[in-house]
Amino acid sequence: MMKKNEKIVFVAQLKELANSHRSLGIINMKNVPAALFQKAKKDLAGKATVKMSRKKLISRALNESGKNGMDKLEKTIQGSVSLVFSNDNAFELFKKLKTARVKAPAKEGDVVKNDIIIQKGLTQISPGPAISTLQKVGIKTQVQGGKLAVMNDIVVLKTGGVVTADIVTALNLLGIMPNEKRLNLSAVWEDGIIYGMDVLDIDIERFIKELQACVHFSINFSLNTGFITKESAPLAVQKAFLEAQTLALEANILTKDTAVLLISRAARTATNIEKMMPKPAEEQKQETVS
Repeated sequence: MMKKNEKIVFVAQLKELANSHRSLGIINMKNVPAALFQKAKKDLAGKATVKMSRKKLISRALNESGKNGMDKLEKTIQGSVSLVFSNDNAFELFKKLKTARVKAPAKEGDVVKNDIIIQKGLTQISPGPAISTLQKVGIKTQVQGGKLAVMNDIVVLKTGGVVTADIVTALNLLGIMPNEKRLNLSAVWEDGIIYGMDVLDIDIERFIKELQACVHFSINFSLNTGFITKESAPLAVQKAFLEAQTLALEANILTKDTAVLLISRAARTATNIEKMMPKPAEEQKQETVS
């Protein structure tokens, strides 16, 4: 429990951090394991500063910081939270926090995102009630060297399946934790703008592909409407050249660019005409004799 003077000092520290960093994020601490929080602090060491405190002190520090938009960020605080201060932009900060993860055990009722596979091999489980516990979920075992060994690889639950109490017991017995916990960065303040999870949590690869598609569409639109830009100018020149060349060929206009094409076309036409011409009587007689 902080004393009054300690609270004053702590709030002053938070205000100083808010005023000296580019971005400020709110981390929702509900159901966050201590191991995950410590890992995040370790991963962010030298890159960001994480501070955890009571909502009242955090709200006071944000409101007194004097930065534009902090009142909106303060409204996003719900329950137990931590503050993360960084000089990265909002998206980079979210990306760094997203990589901080720890394994978590399965819970009854969970819907699994990936197949839960038990690998064949020796375990550290002693024979006894564990044999029937594992059998309930289809895991066959045998005793090897005083320990249980899983006889075959087995998928105990496929993607989209619901975890049962028996599966939870078996996985805990085997020490398998199929879930992951990561920090939930609920909002980030940057230059007076509040970015929520719906904006921050984006698929980068998909975003890049969509951006590339937009660029291609814009260039095509520029070409088709005749609104030329520096990006579409080279393609516009190429398009104009090809259209001019096609027109010259159709009109039999001889230029240095169409000469070879016109001669080639004339040669093909001559060959086709020659094939269509009736053969001389002498050649027809020779073919009949042969």
